[in-house]
Amino acid sequence: VLVAVAGCASSGSQSPVTQRTVAVADGQVLQANEVRGSDRQFDAPATQVWTALQSAYKALGIEPSVNDPRLHRMGNTNFHASGQFNGQPLSAYADCGSGPTGPRANNSRVYFSAITTITSLDATHTKLSTDVQPVAVDLSGTTNARMDCGTTGELETELYDHVKLALGGGGI
Repeated sequence: VLVAVAGCASSGSQSPVTQRTVAVADGQVLQANEVRGSDRQFDAPATQVWTALQSAYKALGIEPSVNDPRLHRMGNTNFHASGQFNGQPLSAYADCGSGPTGPRANNSRVYFSAITTITSLDATHTKLSTDVQPVAVDLSGTTNARMDCGTTGELETELYDHVKLALGGGGI
């Protein structure tokens, strides 16, 4: 039974992740991370944003396995990286906790699902919503168990930045 939901964010932080405390009736306290700002609006019609989104996924090296202009959805439900992605350690994109050698994401193969949905707000404004879900597999050889991870918001931000660049800076 859920008793309370309270949001808490660290002040002055540029991170798109907010930690939420969720208290439950039996006295247990659960922590959950939420990504702020997972939506972005652009000053461009949906057709232009769709083309820019294709360019953004290509620029990030993500081959879309989902490319559905009818449902306005694009992305890939199963791409992976080990150690680094886009020149950054995987911990910049996936929060899989820490182990004895540091962030677990950096020592794992991380599988990502990243799906972006386009919503036309009107003839000249479009909203993008991206859902990123990372899962890690430890590469140390001791186990093949999958670890659920959280997104840091960095992949979403880089995707939106590439869309904005492809549109000539038309983000809101």
